[in-house]
Amino acid sequence: MKKRTTYLLKRLAAACLAFGVAFTGMPASSLYPITQVQAAETASESTLATASQAAKYGLADDIQDGAILHAWCWSFNTIKENMKDIAAAGFTTVQTSPANECKDTYSNMKLMGNDEVNGTDGCWWWQYQPTDWKIGNYQLGTRDDFKAMCAEADKYGIKVIVDVIPNHTTPDLAKVSDNLYNAVGGKDNLYHANGFKEITQWGNRYECTTGQMGGLPDVNTENPDFQAYFLKYLNDLIACGADGFRYDTAKHIGVPSDPLDKKSTRNNFWPVVTGEESANGVTLSDKNVFTYGEVLQGDNVPESEYAKYMRMTASSYGESLRGAVTGNSFDVDTISNWRHASPGRLVTWVESHDTYCNAGVSSRMTDEQLRLAWAVIAARKDGTPLFYSRPDGSNGASGNRWGNNVLGAKGNNEFKSTEVREVNLFRNAMAGKSEYLRNPGKDSQILQIDRGTEGTVIINLKEESVNINSDTKMNDGTYKDQVSGRTFTVSNGKISGTLDKRKVAVIYNKDQESVGISSTTGSNSFSTDTLDVKLSAKNVQNATYTTSEGASGSYTDGEIIAVGAKSQIGDTITVTVKGTGTKGEVTDSAEFKKTEKDPYLKYIDGSYDVYIKKPDGWGDKINCYAYVDKDTNNGKWPGVEMKYLGEGVYAYNLPDDFKTASVIFNDGVSQYPAAQQVGLEFTKGQSMAYINGSWTKVEKKADDIKITFSADTVSAKVGSEVKLTAQASGGSGNYTYKFIISDNSGNWYKIRDYARSNTCTWRPGAAGNKTLYVDVKDSAGAYQRAALPIEVKKVNEKLSVKLAVSPSGTAKVGSEVKLTAQASGGSGNYTYKFILSDNNGNWYKIRDYARSNTCTWRPGAAGSKTLYVDVKDSEGAYQRVELPIQVTKQTEKLSVKLAASPSGTAKVGSEVKLTAQASGGSGNYTYKFILSDNNGNWYKIRDYAKSNTCTWRPGAVGNKTLYVDVKDSAGAYQRVELPIQVTKQAEKLSVKLTASPSKTVKVGSEVKLTAQATGGSGSYLFDFLVCSPDNNWYRLRDYEKTGTYLWVPKTVGNTMLYVDAVDSEGNYRRESLSILVTK
Repeated sequence: MKKRTTYLLKRLAAACLAFGVAFTGMPASSLYPITQVQAAETASESTLATASQAAKYGLADDIQDGAILHAWCWSFNTIKENMKDIAAAGFTTVQTSPANECKDTYSNMKLMGNDEVNGTDGCWWWQYQPTDWKIGNYQLGTRDDFKAMCAEADKYGIKVIVDVIPNHTTPDLAKVSDNLYNAVGGKDNLYHANGFKEITQWGNRYECTTGQMGGLPDVNTENPDFQAYFLKYLNDLIACGADGFRYDTAKHIGVPSDPLDKKSTRNNFWPVVTGEESANGVTLSDKNVFTYGEVLQGDNVPESEYAKYMRMTASSYGESLRGAVTGNSFDVDTISNWRHASPGRLVTWVESHDTYCNAGVSSRMTDEQLRLAWAVIAARKDGTPLFYSRPDGSNGASGNRWGNNVLGAKGNNEFKSTEVREVNLFRNAMAGKSEYLRNPGKDSQILQIDRGTEGTVIINLKEESVNINSDTKMNDGTYKDQVSGRTFTVSNGKISGTLDKRKVAVIYNKDQESVGISSTTGSNSFSTDTLDVKLSAKNVQNATYTTSEGASGSYTDGEIIAVGAKSQIGDTITVTVKGTGTKGEVTDSAEFKKTEKDPYLKYIDGSYDVYIKKPDGWGDKINCYAYVDKDTNNGKWPGVEMKYLGEGVYAYNLPDDFKTASVIFNDGVSQYPAAQQVGLEFTKGQSMAYINGSWTKVEKKADDIKITFSADTVSAKVGSEVKLTAQASGGSGNYTYKFIISDNSGNWYKIRDYARSNTCTWRPGAAGNKTLYVDVKDSAGAYQRAALPIEVKKVNEKLSVKLAVSPSGTAKVGSEVKLTAQASGGSGNYTYKFILSDNNGNWYKIRDYARSNTCTWRPGAAGSKTLYVDVKDSEGAYQRVELPIQVTKQTEKLSVKLAASPSGTAKVGSEVKLTAQASGGSGNYTYKFILSDNNGNWYKIRDYAKSNTCTWRPGAVGNKTLYVDVKDSAGAYQRVELPIQVTKQAEKLSVKLTASPSKTVKVGSEVKLTAQATGGSGSYLFDFLVCSPDNNWYRLRDYEKTGTYLWVPKTVGNTMLYVDAVDSEGNYRRESLSILVTK
């Protein structure tokens, strides 16, 4: 967004996410295999979406695992037209500029006109000053354009993220839509009470979240009428095909713990727009959309609290990365530090549209520097990288930021460059793999990023090529650099090969066969009850897993299982995966350790203003030095000694009159922040803690959550419906509920993931003693679980079904196929539902549930299909059976066309190409070519073969007839013929040149040149030339039909005269003579 005020962005060190969560309760994990859940009916019973096209282009399944192309200021139609290139470049997602209505008073289609302050000559940032939250504006296109772009994206498996701006409107209040004013209860209700006061203290969260920024009035985002209006905009974007949102100026919209504007009762905008709460009966239609916010770091931003609702921009890391690449050093200590309190919840960039357009801090970077830095964030495991598309024709290094300066046009082609494309595809292929960063040979100008054991990206900042022999985590073997095409070799933990200067090497083998295991948290240790583990299976069959806890089963790529439920603190759980590849079995294993919850966290409960967990190497006496300004502090350096609470935790309360202050911790020798750096920002009323490099807000612990959990029966039958109800109390704010089941064999299954509803329906799939669980989380992230035993009994006779079709096995397109199902067992009456799937993974409902057990279907397309019938009995027991069927096209009559080149006439000995084209019939065709002459003789040119072309050279003149005989796979036969006349070859073209006078002539006299041509074909054209005594060439006359020319010599000496002759078929001949020219 456009910012007219700049302010200090302080670098925050990286921190463990566990710290931020620990004060609100143990985080619930997404447990249990998403497999074999016999709950209700499967999703495939309704019409299913077409299978993803992402795999065709090597894209990631999930947005967070791939790369985002920021198609900045590209129109919707421009994005649509370039969708194939975006997919081919390996981008899983495209991010659009804001789609909302905006002020169109200055509609010059320039990225930046001559008026860079007010934008009256056209400007990109009008998009960021909404007049209404409806889709479509003059810069990007209409709602229909947006919808068509999303439909095109679906064809390639590309996700769409839209930039949205709920924080403010245009300052030209007369241009704000009356519909918007009316919907929120009038103009006064649209803005915060503080919304027209400019922010002066960026670290003051009240000012930051309620005040006017850069002249843009601050919307009352807590007004439920506004929230409902804005939700309708989001839902319309989702309905048109949007898959996620980027929230502009997100740090300026408060989280629940932030101070309230006097017009507001709760800071609940983020719970509402992420689907956790509703507003005036309106709810986000898809709470699983990808959400990230422009939460620029520094200035007292509660990063850990924002992380509960969204991913955030890694602005400090981007700044550090730009400094590293321009400073020509990728030191691994610098590169590995994310500089954020929530490193697992980041969207990363080398540059953003703000760093490029506003302050221009990144605009002087070269394309080469961008590619080198992009390779870092795209190759790393964490963070979702965003590639900013610079304007086409721009050259920031020379000061031309705007290039061709056209709004709506495609950016430059860097997004399609080889290095960008290949590192994107590498990232997609390595989703879920661990990372290891190193500087080979401790050389900070070479950075190596290993991913798992299958690949690495190596970036060479040097101005020379380098031969490396570096440590690696990769398996032994030979690997291809997808950029240069060279081979790299891994042997005994060493990788060797040649790096080009100032280039990126992307080293792995595409389409390799592998299985893998990765923690969804990024860590192989956990202190929660269970840990979610993601399993991968690439290009293998029969993938299976086993755990040292006794669980086992088959799985598909991307499936998640949970470990740890049967283990004690200190135990190590081993997960092993196997698959069958083309060369045999492929295996992998990983270990996960269950650890005790950090004991020091119990001391950090929010009862003090500030805490510190003693850093390694510090002494036992720790001081807090706090200052408001140069004249106001809590005492002379080194400040006041802090109180020791236990487990290395120290605490201190600042003076009551210190409403805001800066804090420095020290032990008399070491200190943080370092000397000459600004202190950590503190606001009275909050509690803050410095732990492991992170300055994070402490949530005061709420009352424990209590749960009442019940089912509508204590004994259920297989296939019957069981209603589960949970009621939570205590904790903070609203609750979400997750329902789980374990059986008496120790298998765990997820019935339903976290949602606001406290009820859930479950259909038991097998008899036995089960235990039902509900996991509850509150708004602060606190967690509690309750259990409920239940007995599942068998039904008297299992419901079974048979399905028959007539005709069976094979049917033709458009013909009538009768489906008949026969059910037995179960209870009472049956209802039948008929379904179809094709070989492309598309599903179609033929007929919904009804009492009739027969149904008629007419196939609409050829191919391998599978027919299904779903049957339910009176008690809700369910069964499905399937039957394959092959649908073939209605057979057309075999027909053939024959063509010759040349056609109609050919010369003896010349080459004639015969081409036959067959259609209709069945299967493949074979072709036989034959000739007959005018004497009744027949000759075989070529016997039956699959090729439909043949070459023939005529051996004699006369009228001939060419034939082709064609047979299809079923033996059907067809012949066609083609007449052709064969003529003699023409005599060779020759030409004779004479001059009169013939041997000696005088300068200035007239000489008649005569050319006579014979042979060849048709008429002739003649061209006369002369080569003078001084060896200069001149054309006397261009091609004409007449063979004579009058020449007047001008130069004394021996002169060469030439004639060029061509005939009607382009045959060419030259003849010459010599003549002496005298004075």
